[in-house]
Amino acid sequence: MLSSKVNTAISKSFSKRKVPKKDNKFLIVNPMKEDQILKFSPHLEELVMSEKVMDTHYFKTHSDRFTEFQWKYKIQNGNPGDVVIDRGVTIEALTPVEEVGTIVIVSKVGYYVPPEERGILAIFNVFIYGAWGFHPNEAVMRINTRGIDETGKVELHNVSLCRMNSELLSKELQIKNLSVGMYVVARTTRPISIGERYAYGARL
Repeated sequence: MLSSKVNTAISKSFSKRKVPKKDNKFLIVNPMKEDQILKFSPHLEELVMSEKVMDTHYFKTHSDRFTEFQWKYKIQNGNPGDVVIDRGVTIEALTPVEEVGTIVIVSKVGYYVPPEERGILAIFNVFIYGAWGFHPNEAVMRINTRGIDETGKVELHNVSLCRMNSELLSKELQIKNLSVGMYVVARTTRPISIGERYAYGARL
């Protein structure tokens, strides 16, 4: 994951520019190579054009709309020996979780992304999980992989990311009128205490 400073610099280096449509594809100028036109499926236009919220807007209390678990975004220090100062923003728990297997964070419904369009979407900070794309500001995207602390100890993972369709998710969380589609959820793999940072160790 790029540091917050690098992400900010990249975001400021270009603006998204749409070009006239010639067929049923959504067309946009490649922000990294302005002489190249990128083509995406029409239903991905809203996803590609969504703006990434800058990290400076993140330092407040957030609450999941379904589970009510609360967190704050925090800068995660770089690993010893890294050339960057930090590993970007991650999630710090404000709600303790005792039961293993608890869903703590749920994404918004994902967009199906054809295989040939998945790789290039990284330019737009889109979170790709399997065949599905998610907005850059999704909390599940901010759950970092494990790092190494100042003493050289590897962080323990405390959540796993997994896909769930709307039917299964609505049953488990007892949600009515959930939008049909695929979601990514963060599920605990061990108890989490207040002040602990979420780190995933596996995708299920």
